[in-house]
This record gives sequence, C-alpha cells and structure tokens, in this order.
Amino acid sequence: TSPAMDNSPLDSQIAAQHVANASTACPLLAIPHDVWISVACGLQLQDMAACSASCQFLQAENADDELWLHHFMASCWPPSNALLAFAENAAGRLACIDWRERLQTRTQAPATIVVDIGRGYTKWGVVHGVRGRSEGNTLKPRFVQLSSSSTSPADCAPSHQLNYIEHTLDGLLVRAAQDPSDPLYTVAVGRCLSEFPASELTSRGLRLCCFRKGLLSETGINLDFKVATLKEFHEERGCWSLEFYSTGQRQRASSNSGHRMPQHSSNETQEAQDDEGYEQLSEENHLILAKPTDLRLIPHARELPMLLGEPFLETARRGQEETHVEVGASRWALSQREQLGGGRPAPVHVVEQARMSLWAHGIDHGLVVNIGQRITVAIPVINGKIVASMAMSSDASSVDLTQRMHQLVAMNRREDLLTWSRDMKELHCYVAPPSPHTRGLSLASRLRAGDDFGVEAVVVRTPGGDEVTLDRERVLVPEFLFEAGHGLPELLTSCVESCLEAGECDGQGARDLLQRIVLVGGAAEFPGLRPRVEFEVRELLRHGDGSFPRLREAFASSGEVFVLNPPLGRHGPITSPRFAPFVGGCIRAATSLPLSNLSSLTVELPTPSVSQRRQTIRNDILARLFNVDGSVIFRAGGGGGFDDQIWMQFRDAYARDTDSDDDDMGEDAGDTAEQHHADAHQEEDEGIWEDGEEEKDDDADDDEADAAS
Repeated sequence: TSPAMDNSPLDSQIAAQHVANASTACPLLAIPHDVWISVACGLQLQDMAACSASCQFLQAENADDELWLHHFMASCWPPSNALLAFAENAAGRLACIDWRERLQTRTQAPATIVVDIGRGYTKWGVVHGVRGRSEGNTLKPRFVQLSSSSTSPADCAPSHQLNYIEHTLDGLLVRAAQDPSDPLYTVAVGRCLSEFPASELTSRGLRLCCFRKGLLSETGINLDFKVATLKEFHEERGCWSLEFYSTGQRQRASSNSGHRMPQHSSNETQEAQDDEGYEQLSEENHLILAKPTDLRLIPHARELPMLLGEPFLETARRGQEETHVEVGASRWALSQREQLGGGRPAPVHVVEQARMSLWAHGIDHGLVVNIGQRITVAIPVINGKIVASMAMSSDASSVDLTQRMHQLVAMNRREDLLTWSRDMKELHCYVAPPSPHTRGLSLASRLRAGDDFGVEAVVVRTPGGDEVTLDRERVLVPEFLFEAGHGLPELLTSCVESCLEAGECDGQGARDLLQRIVLVGGAAEFPGLRPRVEFEVRELLRHGDGSFPRLREAFASSGEVFVLNPPLGRHGPITSPRFAPFVGGCIRAATSLPLSNLSSLTVELPTPSVSQRRQTIRNDILARLFNVDGSVIFRAGGGGGFDDQIWMQFRDAYARDTDSDDDDMGEDAGDTAEQHHADAHQEEDEGIWEDGEEEKDDDADDDEADAAS
C-alpha cells in the first residue's frame, strides 16, 4: 500500500511509479477488469471464494455485479435464464439487483414441500433454490395415489393425503441422512445441534440426528452417516446421550398414525442390518455420548414450509360465490390446514394451480386451460390476479377420451379393457392436422371421403394377448376436443370475450391473454395439440361469422394468437403439460422472494437514482444476452420442443386461403406466420406430419409413453 499523497505533479509521478512497481511484482494487477471477469465466469463459486481469500485485488474484482449475475444464473434452479429472471422479478432490470445477496438468500433458505393436489393422484416433491428438486432431473414428481385400480390400491384417503406426504418424507429424510448421494441428503442433514437450546430439543419428543463426517467412536466404530436418537442432555459434561436408530423404532413410531406408510424392500432392510457396529449397539440398547458440535439434526417434514396448489375446479367454484373469498381463506384451504393440524411449526401457503401453471412458463398473465379427469376448465389470470368469476368449463375430459377409445376398439370384447384403452390413448393418439380447404367437415367425414393424410396403423396387444390394429382411432379420439359444443377453441375465445365484456381487461389485456395460452393436464400431452389449438383459435377470429365481435375488434391480426410450449432448460425439458402446475409451484418456492407474498410477484424496489436510470441500455443488453423473455421463447415454433416441426405444416394455410371477407387480415396473418417460422429456432425432434404423412420418432414416442405412465 502506498502512503496518502497530494495532487501535486511530483506526487502523481511517485504514485504512477508505485503502480508500475506493483504491476511488475504482481502481474494480476495488470489484468484488465473485463479479462478477469471472463476468467471468473468459468470458475465455480468455491474457486472464486479461494481467489478472493488469497488476494485483495481479486476480492475487489470478484465483487462485480454482472459476475454475480452470471453465477446466479449458472448455480440456481431451474436451469433456465428466463424462468430465473421471472421468479426473481428481474426481467428488464437485471443490472439493478444485488445478485450476490439473492444467491446467498437462496442458499440459506430451507427447502419447501410443493403439493399439486389432483383427483386421482397428487403430485408432490421437495425443492431448494440452489439444489433444485429432490427428484433430480426427471420430469416426474412423487405421487400419492388416491383412487384404487385393478393393479394398484390407493395409498391413502384424500382426507389424509397431506399427512401421508409428511410421514413419507420423514422416512425419506432418515434414509437420505445415511446416504450422501441421496438428493435429499442436504435437506436431511440440517443444522448443527449446538445451534439449538437443549430444552427445545427435549420438548419436541423423538428427535433424530446424524453424526458428522469423519467421526470414530472410542471402540473404533465408524460413525459416518449413522443415525441416532437423542435421549438426554448432560449439562455437566456438555454432551448428549444417544441410542442408535433402527428401522423398528420408525415402525413403532408410525404404527399409531393411521396412515399407510411406504414399505422398504428386503434389500434396503438387509443393507441397514449389514453394519455390524450399528446392529450390535442397537441390540444391546447401548447409549453413547457425543458433543452437540458432532451432531446434525434431521428435520421433521412438518418443519419445512409447504406450498399447496388449489385445484382448478375449486378456483372456478370460488368464483361463483357471491362474496369474494381469498384463496387462503376458502373452505377448501381451511380443510387442508385442518388436516395438517394447528401445531405445524412451518407455514402453509395456498395458491391457485392456474397461477402455478403460468409460473412454469415464466409469466403471470395468461389464459390457462386444464383438461382434467372429469371436466375442462379455462381460467384467466390478468396481471397476476385470478379472475375466477370469468372461469369457464367444458364437459370434454380425459375420461371422455378414454371412453371414446374404448368404444372404438374394445366395446365388443369380453375382457375389461377400460384401463388398457386409457394406456393406448396416451401412447398412440395424436391430434390430426386441420384442413382449411374443407372447413365445416368433421374429421370422420374427411376420413370417409378418403382424406386420411397418411395415418399409419400400429398393431398392439390386449392384456389377454389379442392383436388390435389402431389406425383412424389414433386421431378420432383426440378430435373430441375440437368438436362443436365442447371444443377447446370455442372455450378459449368465449372466456376472453367475457373478460372484455365484463371490463376485466381492455383490448391489450385480451391480446396478451391469447398470446399466452397454456394447456395443462394429461390430455394436453397429445402430440400436435398446441399448434392445432393455436390454428383453430386464429380461424375463429378470422371466420367467426359474427361471433366474438369485441375480440375480433381488439385484434389487428389473428396471427397474434400463441399457445406456449412447455419450457426448455439448458439440459432439456423442465416439465411436461401434465406436471406444469407442480413445476410452476417449485419455481415460485425456490425464489429468494418471500412466499408470504403470493398475491403478486412484483416487489417494490427503492426509487432509482440517476446512475440507475442510466442503466436502461445495459438492462436491455443483459436481457438479450441471457434471453429472459419467457412469453416469446416458449411459443410453439420458438424452440419449445416437439411441436416445432408440426407447426411447419400449418404455415401455408393462411397464404392459400383467399376468403373474400377478410383478405387483409389473411395477408397479415400469413406474413406473421411466415416471419415467425423464419425466425424460429428448430429443435432436432422429428414432427408428426410432413407432406401429409406421419413420421413419428421412436424416441419421441418413448418419451410420450414415459410421461403418460
């Protein structure tokens, strides 16, 4: 360090000489800032910490805001810049946020239980802002089966499902504490016992803990990843007396719970008994002493925050009530809180599954359609607010599609093939392309006229071994979603038209709704469904025969309608339509923003200073650099995955149509579609239709089968 100097020319020369000498002695000082930042972007956080601890120069350089933005995007979950920026309410102001603080908040926050309650089965999982979902990179969450079938009994009654989830997670945490490779390990090995008063731990009943790594007992037993039960704290010695934990203790602890607990395989039980020291101490009921600093407390599931999704149908019912009721105070929400009990130490947050679905796509304004098991519901979300009073429903559902498949291929057979029909529907059906030149004809009529557009037959076997050929059934079943009276396009347009008439949104708000359509549910995974819905809604706006007048007036071009694809991350799809509400809840639960404010993702920031106003250009540059506009990049044809190639078959429909009633609108739509395809980033997945023939990729078929199962 050089002494303090005045501003005289001589002192300036001395200062310059000091800098030159220092640069010669320490070459790091000669590295330009941008060069070092480029190097640091390739380092892990642990490496950056080591660099900062070794040199004051690097410590100052590593405080760069944009460097921490890079590390935040690279370190946090989900692996998508667009979704991370949305979850942190940072789109458009990436340069105005302390990303180091946001990363620290995510790292120190507890994991959250996310529950997406359904009718037949409930999806749930555990998520952390940095470590991500406990299920790993798989698309599937954990399940609680609520309805019995011929092949699988129900896990529990719907009125006990949250208790079942907590009991199941308690067992998973105990197992994870003994296995560092388990995704739940970091959740299971919680805080050090020295952080808790002894009286607090003894008052909580049975508490489990695990030993820190590298610890040996006096008899030479390796205590790594061993689980023990706290017995008594000896103040005079400052130690806990413990007893090694056995699987029998867990079974006795849960025997009076009244809920079916997950059973472990014989191999897992044998692995626990193979440890000689563990078994010996358990059999002798031997107590050992350990210091609090050597122990880590295993948390109970009820000590973790929970985010609970309100089903679509419950949201729609709440909108029909005369008095407005907040989602957290509804009868349904109160019944769920009652199930968990009043003494739960961690909070329970309730939010609509419609908003959760939008969060999975990086938006908080759009139109969500859930093709449910018994009913299809469309719910508009306007500027982060659920407009439940404008929710609309259709009687088309997944059960109807299964029954239609059963009627077409299995009605006259003796064996019960309803479950088999459901599986065949999910494995082999896809949505047929539209035919703008035969408008008004049903798909069945087109097929009878010979317009089969290359439907390829597949041979399948029933559980009884009989061979069945599926050809036209593959497209006739999902076509039910487009038939008059309960079609998805009419449901969407009617919902937005009602919002306009009721004054819930203006013309721009209506355009935003139809530019951000999200389809969720198991039936939403039919290949070709999203581009077909997009095409049919555009056709309704162009040839509505006088219907939807306000909506048609609000749209300058019908080409402004878009259905969003499931989001892609850096390593592939983040979710599928079936699990979009659950993953959206995980994205919100993982953010550094408090869960207590679920009404809106908008966070009030301090009034920007003059220097912050000058960062507008930098914000725009960073937004383009990190590609954070989720509502655009997740559009069909915009690099969103499987349906991109399918969309290519629709692009000539507008150009060929010469309808005299709307020539100008047709030209605009054709130009929009043409430009849209020219800019689209195409994936490597093969599409369904090309020159009227089906070319379905075997790998894609397998992916669909996995998602369906």
